[in-house]
Amino acid sequence: MKTKSMIITVTLAVLVILAGYWWFNNFGSGGNVEQVQTELRTIAAGAQDYYLKPRMIGGGGKSFEGISFEQIRLQGAERSSDNLRLATKAAEYTIEDIEPENLLISAVLKSGRNNSFIAEIGPDSLLIREN
Repeated sequence: MKTKSMIITVTLAVLVILAGYWWFNNFGSGGNVEQVQTELRTIAAGAQDYYLKPRMIGGGGKSFEGISFEQIRLQGAERSSDNLRLATKAAEYTIEDIEPENLLISAVLKSGRNNSFIAEIGPDSLLIREN
């Protein structure tokens, strides 16, 4: 009888561990997703500020052309040497496309599920979609 109880206990323990592993892989990166969305909103606000600033004081003069992560500040982030990539604890961001009225930035989460996002930033708009 003791052997039967031990087998049941070990089987249940293994099932609980597997269920926890599955849950973490499928839902455990929720905090990172929220962090990345918050960081994308901060990046968008900086980009829109650049868009509105006149060229003579370091802005885009009603254009996103010429923007890089050098003009967009994000606390605790590390920029690449070309200033087109940015890394935080939560994700890596890349400026994918720059047009006068539109800016595309991709975000790839560093942990959890392999989530990625695209942020479409306009002069007064922001659309974040999962990729």
